Amino acid sequence: MAPRTSDSDVFISIHPSQIKNIVNRTKDHEFRKWGLLPNTIRIWIYETAPKSRVKYMAAISSAKRPGKDSLDDQGLGNAEFNARPDGSAEYAYEILDLYKLANPVSFAEIKQRGWFK
Repeated sequence: MAPRTSDSDVFISIHPSQIKNIVNRTKDHEFRKWGLLPNTIRIWIYETAPKSRVKYMAAISSAKRPGKDSLDDQGLGNAEFNARPDGSAEYAYEILDLYKLANPVSFAEIKQRGWFK
């Protein structure tokens, strides 16, 4: 795995139901209306309430754009991304590898460490 740099890793918030889809590989891309920095290669997944913790880290692809990059229709949300309905995500990041943290990090600990500002 590539070393960490100032813009290689980001935290993103995802609802627990979507994390379940990522873990079981039903969802193979993470979709966003905004792009991550070009050098971002890992996302630290903050699971929103009621869990409120970081439990997973994923290695991701570079950004894919609708109309420019076509995703296979197998993954949850891929066909919708390809169809590009109004108000939909502008960026897709393939989840290349998913890692479960041995020790999930609670929201309180995240704040204490200064990871979220």
